[in-house]
Amino acid sequence: MLDQSTRAAILKLQQQGHSIHGIARALKVSRGAVRQVLRSGRRSCPPWCARKGDPYRDQILDCTHAAKAT
Repeated sequence: MLDQSTRAAILKLQQQGHSIHGIARALKVSRGAVRQVLRSGRRSCPPWCARKGDPYRDQILDCTHAAKAT
């Protein structure tokens, strides 16, 4: 998931006439991610993105801490 500043940069570069490939290369993101942002036309992440992992937050943190301990 791209943060708000990256999404804003994608939209700004597109307005300046840069290609999808050029934007992706400059920001080191995939062309598919650039396309998704351009299709949505939004600087902020869709509301469902932030909440998708919430039910699994504790499990994710436990796995992360366990991996760091080894």
